[in-house]
Amino acid sequence: MYIDDISITDLDSLPCSNVVTNLSASICQGETYTQNGFNVSTQGTYTLNLQTYDGCDSTVNLSLTVNNPILPSNLSLEMEGNHFNISWQGNSSTYVIYRNNDSIANVTSTSYQDSNLVNGNNYCYKIKAMEGNCESELSPEECLTFIGLIDITTQDLKFYPNPAKDYLMIEGEKIEKIEVNNINGQLVESITAKGEKTIKINTSNYNAGTYNVNIILSNGNKIAKKAVIIR
Repeated sequence: MYIDDISITDLDSLPCSNVVTNLSASICQGETYTQNGFNVSTQGTYTLNLQTYDGCDSTVNLSLTVNNPILPSNLSLEMEGNHFNISWQGNSSTYVIYRNNDSIANVTSTSYQDSNLVNGNNYCYKIKAMEGNCESELSPEECLTFIGLIDITTQDLKFYPNPAKDYLMIEGEKIEKIEVNNINGQLVESITAKGEKTIKINTSNYNAGTYNVNIILSNGNKIAKKAVIIR
């Protein structure tokens, strides 16, 4: 049949089929979803019954999620060796950590270790919770002055080879603990040495770059931020 054989009456008599459109969207708490004919601000499932341009039924289903990141609580700071242990309570998927009003990290856990510190400086931390593009208010601020262990010279310790590739050797006095941090101050590896005088660190899995190696000796002293290059 040619198209010219179909009259307007024939077209009007064709049966309609219900067009169903399923939508999903998310907004932040306090916002209103106003697209696709909806005007809703509460999480749930909504339906609009409409008509198409040719008079057929059209159903639009909306599944709306309202994100409401909960303000992190019980922020605490603890000084350990050459770093701060930072922890808080919350149930969000992502957190932004602020130190002295500057954002320093995005994490998915409720703890963080900050090793990029200067002896004698005071540091203040706040935490913000995130869900998608939605964010909470900043948590109450907690402050602490970093007082590191006593620095000693590197004359009594040997680091080789430097630059290193597959391994790094450390020789010296009785070594209690070794902490390797990347250039951003994040802990890469922590080794308990138990008073040994020679330690071999496997660096074959390290990314190329500069690392800071902190040595804690059995007498409680340490070498702070000995720079080591990994090729």
